[in-house]
Amino acid sequence: MIEAWKRGDRAHDYLRQRAADLDAEADKLEMVNGTWANRAHMKDRWEKLKTITLKPCPFCGFVPEIEDEDCIYPATRDRTVWQINCYTTGGGCDADILGDSPEDVIEKWNRRCGDGLQQK
Repeated sequence: MIEAWKRGDRAHDYLRQRAADLDAEADKLEMVNGTWANRAHMKDRWEKLKTITLKPCPFCGFVPEIEDEDCIYPATRDRTVWQINCYTTGGGCDADILGDSPEDVIEKWNRRCGDGLQQK
């Protein structure tokens, strides 16, 4: 009986350690566009995005800052839709645009009517 109890205790310790290991691994991951991504990769991605300058809002002229948490953020819980907002807390007009990724919304925000067209 005591041996069975000891085996059960070892199994419990193993399961507790395995759960802690899985929690540690989960902390390194983040759901991005419906798939799991390594947070270290996401940090590098955000560092690259921070180097991009956003154009002024076409409606009010306010220039949102990428570093501001009110600027670019996931619009859905599973992070399949992202949003840039001309945030009113900084003086903007609350205009926004949606995209599939942070890079996609930045590209859409910075695109203007007539971009890429030949001027005559």
